[in-house]
Amino acid sequence: MYIEILSQMIYAATTASRKICEIYNGEFNVTEKDDDSPLTTADIESNRIITTHLRSLFQEYAILTEEETDDKARLSNENGVFIIDPLDGTMEFVKRNGEFCVSIALAVNNKLVCGVVAVPMMETIYYAVAGRGAYKCSFDSLSSGFSFGIGNRLSVSS
Repeated sequence: MYIEILSQMIYAATTASRKICEIYNGEFNVTEKDDDSPLTTADIESNRIITTHLRSLFQEYAILTEEETDDKARLSNENGVFIIDPLDGTMEFVKRNGEFCVSIALAVNNKLVCGVVAVPMMETIYYAVAGRGAYKCSFDSLSSGFSFGIGNRLSVSS
C-alpha cells in the first residue's frame, strides 16, 4: 500500500543526499538555531528538496520537519504525516567526519508505516515498510528505478 510513497521518499532522500555531498565537498555556512544547535546550508537545501518533492505529490499528508515551524494541524491529519530530519548529524557534517544521514518516515494513525535512511557519504539507502521487511541498497542499484525488495534484506528484531 505504501510502496509508491516509499519510492518517492527514496527519490527525495537520494536527491537531497547528492546535494548534501556537493555542499560537504565545498564551503558552507554554519549558523545557530534558537536552541544553539548548528544549521548549515546543507540542512536548508536538503529540507527544501525533500519537502518540495513530497508536498508536490502528497498534499494530503502533513509534514513535520526539523527545519520548519511545527504546524500542530498535523495532529489532526487523518491521512498521515511525513517526519523528516533533512540532515541528521549536522554537528558531524560540520566536523566533516562523514557520519550523518537523511531520515524520512511516514506515520499514519500514530504508527510508523514506512521509512528511509540515506547515508550520503556511503551512497547507501536503508528502507522499510511495516510488515514487509527492511532492506539495504546502494544509490547505484536505484539508477534504473526502485522496486520493493531491491537490495539486501535485513534481519530486524522487535
